[in-house]
Amino acid sequence: MFPAEAENQKENAIKSDRYDAVGLGSTDIGTGGEMAFTIVGIGQRIKVELEESERMATGTAEEIWALIEFETYDPDQQMIVQSKRSKMWKKFDSEAELSDFIRRDTGEPLKLPPYSLTPFQSAKIQDDAKKEVTKVAISKIQGEIRNVTKTGRITDT
Repeated sequence: MFPAEAENQKENAIKSDRYDAVGLGSTDIGTGGEMAFTIVGIGQRIKVELEESERMATGTAEEIWALIEFETYDPDQQMIVQSKRSKMWKKFDSEAELSDFIRRDTGEPLKLPPYSLTPFQSAKIQDDAKKEVTKVAISKIQGEIRNVTKTGRITDT
């Protein structure tokens, strides 16, 4: 296969993957039987650590989920009369795969938001914070008890 053919196949696969990601087939709308979409932005990005069994199956330690905002429209219309904006989560195996997916042919870059925490990570941070607050409260009470023991007086703080 010639390099140009390989590149065309890769681009067609990426385009096909984009249509699959937004739930569009080749015969959804339009007199030509096509529906087009444009990626408008990335709303959120999450990195998820995979379990051991998943790591063995995929060969990677983590996966990336991105909330893709896109606009669909009928490319057969002379002007875009009615477009529909939607959001959908999509999984990527790497940063490079995400970058390829959101790459714009116009060259206008899309900004990726910083990673968000997963619900599990958020719960762990909350639990750790509660434990720290409890430690500080216990330490303060112990200090007050020592102070009362030394001075014999109770003070307001």
